[in-house]
Amino acid sequence: KATVSVLYWTRGDRWMTTGEDELHRKIRELLEAHAPSQVAKLPLLLGSDAFKDRPQKLLTMLQKKYNVKDVPEQTKPIEAETDDLRERIVRMIAFYGKGKTKAEAASQMEKLLATERFRNKEQALLDSLLKKYGPEPDVFPAEGGAPAAVDEKMLTEVTGLMVTAGGVDESDARITVERAVSEGIPLPTLRAQLLERWVAPLLMKANGVGMSEALAQIPLLLEAPTFSGDPSRLYTFLASRDAKQQAAKTISPLHPTGPTADLQQHHADELKSQIIKIITDNNPGRTEAEARFQMTKLLETDRYSGEHGAQALLEALKEKYYHAPEANNAETAKVPNDAGPIKAEIVKLIIDNNPGRTKAEARSQVAKLLETDRYKGDDGAEALLEALKEKYSKASDTKAEEANEIKAQIVKLITDNNPGRTEAEARSQVAKLLETDRYSGEHGAEALLEALKEKYSQAKGAGDARATKEASDSRHIKAQIVKLIVDNNPGRT
Repeated sequence: KATVSVLYWTRGDRWMTTGEDELHRKIRELLEAHAPSQVAKLPLLLGSDAFKDRPQKLLTMLQKKYNVKDVPEQTKPIEAETDDLRERIVRMIAFYGKGKTKAEAASQMEKLLATERFRNKEQALLDSLLKKYGPEPDVFPAEGGAPAAVDEKMLTEVTGLMVTAGGVDESDARITVERAVSEGIPLPTLRAQLLERWVAPLLMKANGVGMSEALAQIPLLLEAPTFSGDPSRLYTFLASRDAKQQAAKTISPLHPTGPTADLQQHHADELKSQIIKIITDNNPGRTEAEARFQMTKLLETDRYSGEHGAQALLEALKEKYYHAPEANNAETAKVPNDAGPIKAEIVKLIIDNNPGRTKAEARSQVAKLLETDRYKGDDGAEALLEALKEKYSKASDTKAEEANEIKAQIVKLITDNNPGRTEAEARSQVAKLLETDRYSGEHGAEALLEALKEKYSQAKGAGDARATKEASDSRHIKAQIVKLIVDNNPGRT
């Protein structure tokens, strides 16, 4: 365990280390023995220009004045003291310097000591660093340095895991973690160690895997919405599951053992392997660890938690993926029940890009395509997948361009018919309208455009009629005015 030097606060303006305090103690004892009246003036002496940051010089002068010999091994030569100070400065810069190497820290120290403020003043530079950063480390950090800033989110995760799994008080856990970080242990390393210590064993027991596989599964599980990256929640889930299993064994003391139990266990493992394969084959991108976790959660539900739960789950998944009600024609039979992940991805691609197309129809289409000369053979499925991706990608780009063009027309229609409405406001209005149930479908933008055209067309028609009526009324009034003027002004034409 690395230790941090004890620091003392003196004179109200600087930090003083334990080594420096030893010199101050010697000076005080010497004055107490030979000049007691001068003890009260010691802070002033140490703060004077002659002895500031040079306690050894003052001690040496007093020893000569009062003819006192110091114990040789207790006093370092000035050169050795300077070397020690420089080593401590480099260590401070490397530790708090955000990834600086020892060589980089030494280079920075030399630059600082070359400035007017710190020239030939190693002690002043060290005091400045102590005041700026805090405690002085006694060890160099690992190459690359220790970061000055701490990831608060990860700090909270690690502290929470210590509280949940280790049963440590929250304040004690926080202090322990911060101390470990200050001693140069990176937070990610500490987090990984705690996961290996507390979470991995439970996962090994739950899934029947080794340590390396359990450690590989942990990051995947933490990404699941159920745990949202929080190790404490994952630990609580696994610990609760383990407790339930232990309780079940306690309640059922006649747990079968021997050859019969081995056979049952082998059968159960075989069923689970088939379940995992079906899930991964029919869900492209789903890893085995994720499938195993999904299976575990399903087997804990009321529907599948019984003695024959795994068998029931397997049958349900087969029914879901391979025996859909619409798959009752001869063409569907051409695609085997154990279709690989590539075929499953092709089927999904066809369904996603053809609204209304059923899975049975997509499977039948895949079977026909794979029988053609172009896609027949071992690599036919991969070639078909790439061809469909390219086809739908281009179609998607075309649709996107058309959709953008329609949206541009809608925005222009709104701004043209609403004086003072900015383009940004019109775009925002369009976005909101396209999120409503009425216009959220595939052809929602087209429907919205037609609706607005009709709306503004009707408004324009009503406006024209109103303008015609107003013009007619105006002419009639003017005629009355002319007649009134003529009648009352004889000779006026």
